Amino acid sequence: MMEACRSLGFAARFVSGHLCDAAMVDADRPMIGGGATHAWCQVCLPAAGWWTGDLAA
Repeated sequence: MMEACRSLGFAARFVSGHLCDAAMVDADRPMIGGGATHAWCQVCLPAAGWWTGDLAA
């Protein structure tokens, strides 16, 4: 998605972070490590700013 937007002339960036599920904080088996990572794309739209495109959501 990021490369497709760039090929159309839009600025786009890759963003990564960690998921936080409040229900899992005190769970017997909390989600940690690689299972908690997530990545998405942001595209800069003229006059609208950065739009977050998370196709996995």
